[in-house]
Amino acid sequence: MRILPAVKALQIASQDQTMPNYVITLEPMLVQMYGSGDSNVLDMELVDEEECRALGLLNGESQAVLLEERIHQSPADVDLYGAQIAFLDGFARTPLYRNEDFTVERVAFAGGSRAGIAER
Repeated sequence: MRILPAVKALQIASQDQTMPNYVITLEPMLVQMYGSGDSNVLDMELVDEEECRALGLLNGESQAVLLEERIHQSPADVDLYGAQIAFLDGFARTPLYRNEDFTVERVAFAGGSRAGIAER
């Protein structure tokens, strides 16, 4: 159940080779295990404005997909990752794959609608 979401997110992220593509996930080690050596994985715990700026997400030098799994939508997960979830909720998302267990969405960081974030 946990392998298919990781593999699917990696497949989707790797479709566009024009720039670095990150997979944002709560299970970075699992995604890394099934990715190639050059797969870019961003641990949800690290998602904030500073990290996204450093990775080039906010200025369009790179892009990301968000892997959301049903098993990680408990109140405990919301407590642990509330700041990261709130940050990501400020950007438009485009669903790229969805089933009953997980979704993979493109997050529109560059040119996104996040209030209060300006190019610096």
